[in-house]
Formats: sequence, structure tokens, C-alpha cells
Amino acid sequence: MGRNSLRRILSTMLILPLLMFMGFACGDGKSSQDTTTDKPQAQNQTVVKYPGYKIINEYPHDSTLFTQGLFISEGMMYESGGMRGQSRLVRYVPGQPIAQTHQMPNYIFSEGICEVGDKIYMITYTAGKCFVFNKKTFELEQEFNYFGEGWGIEYHNGKIYMTDGSSVIKVINPETFVLEGTINVTMNGNKVEYLNELEFADGYLYANLWRRADIVKIDIETGKIVAAYNMAELYERVSYNPAIDVLNGIAYHETEKVFYLTGKLWPKLFKVKLGE
Repeated sequence: MGRNSLRRILSTMLILPLLMFMGFACGDGKSSQDTTTDKPQAQNQTVVKYPGYKIINEYPHDSTLFTQGLFISEGMMYESGGMRGQSRLVRYVPGQPIAQTHQMPNYIFSEGICEVGDKIYMITYTAGKCFVFNKKTFELEQEFNYFGEGWGIEYHNGKIYMTDGSSVIKVINPETFVLEGTINVTMNGNKVEYLNELEFADGYLYANLWRRADIVKIDIETGKIVAAYNMAELYERVSYNPAIDVLNGIAYHETEKVFYLTGKLWPKLFKVKLGE
């Protein structure tokens, strides 16, 4: 989960047509596209949709944040930044300066965050710790230990969903952080690796894919990807900054039915409407 060069990101984008053929990356990434194309599938396979999207607005974003987690609650954006010595939890109104910060210890590499009631859960890359903060004060209230790496995390209907960079999503009890189950994620019958940041929206789980310009929409009952979005246009809008890293960070505004998207060290936060 270390820093990746823009050159590597752009190289990945150049091979997207081949990946699309293989069933791992989808969509043409153009915000003007509003149609949905269904690809023929073998019997018993889910028909994967490739909707377009529309960029509604863009806001300045703190480009020192190595974004690992993102969610919006009551008009405030909450974000976790990674890298040892730089990891922190922040809060701000989109487009405005950071209003509150909690700096993590130098040995911690922060990863994803999620909202659980009046708490914020933050997982870590290799430390095997989940920190629980008071959402209002950012005061540390509790810690859990777990085995393996932590990448993305989300809360939905009494359960925590967590990724570790594989094709598996872990289902965890938020009270004990004990593993209760797993979801194997597939697309066109193939497992999809590098699942990263997570966000629930209207009953589906959306995920970033590390080192790809894609967001996938997952049916958690089956583990199958039902739609995929190629967000290459977002890269084009921030590529003037050679320091940028991968797309990472999905926040859903339930009332407006829009997503806020950004990336590691990105100077912009995008407000986007994803096609159905």
C-alpha cells in the first residue's frame, strides 16, 4: 500500500481495454455517457453493467492527505490519511479548510474509516489494530486487535465489512471485532483482487480497486460485481500534479444520491453522479 507513481497509474489506464476484455475493468470513463451497456454472460452468471457517470462539481482537497478512508455525515467530510509519520484523522466541509485533526502515532499507517453510531472506526495497514474514536471529539475510546492487513472498512446493518487487498471481504462483529463470515468477490466468474476502500449506497457495496481507475458495485448476497465504472476522467483532471497516487476514497451522500471521490495526494475532491 506504499506510494505509486503517476507513471504506473497511467500505464494501468493504458491497458484497460485488455482488462475490460478479461472482465476486470469496465466502462469508458466519460462523464457525458448516460447509457448502460449489458455484456452477454454465460448461464448463471450475473450480467455486469457498465454505466457512465457525470461529474457535478469539484472542490479543492488537501494534497498532503494520502487518502485511505472517506465518509460524509451531517454535511461534514471525515477522512483518514495514511503513511507512517503522516497518518491522521480529519474533518472538514467539502471545499473548506480542515476544521479538526487527530494525529496518529508515528508507527501507525492509518487505513480505512467508517461511522458506527457516534463512533469512528479506523483500521491500520500492518499494525493489526482498529482504533475507535469519539466522532465529535476525536478522543480515542477503544482498541481492537485483528490478524492480517487492513485496507478498507465500512459499516452496514449491524456489521462491519473489511478488505485486506485480496478478493475477500471480511464480515466482522463491531462489538467484538470477531470475524463472522467472508464474501468472495467475483466478476464474470473471476475473482477480483485488490479490493480497497468501501462504501455502501442503496443496498450495494462500492469498492475502489488498488492501482486501477475503477470502482465496482458489489451485491453482498452473492459477492458478484453487478456494475463497474472506469473513472479515468478524474485522473485526467488531476494529472497536472506529478505527486498524485491512486484513486481511493468513496463517500456517499444519501440525501443527494451522489458520491464524493478523491485519491491519495489528490488536489481535488469530486462530486459525481454514478449511472444506474
